Amino acid sequence: MLDVSISGYYAWCKRLPSEHSRKDAELAEQVKSVFQANRKVYGSPRIHAELRD
Repeated sequence: MLDVSISGYYAWCKRLPSEHSRKDAELAEQVKSVFQANRKVYGSPRIHAELRD
């Protein structure tokens, strides 16, 4: 269906996440932390400003 070899698929499954994926996950955790620390009422502009500081 996706025209991918079986060995290629399993190699992809075993591969570690990329640096970009790890950084995205870390940023998501920081956003979640800021959001929850501020009573879940902060919007994206405030969260962005706090993370930038």
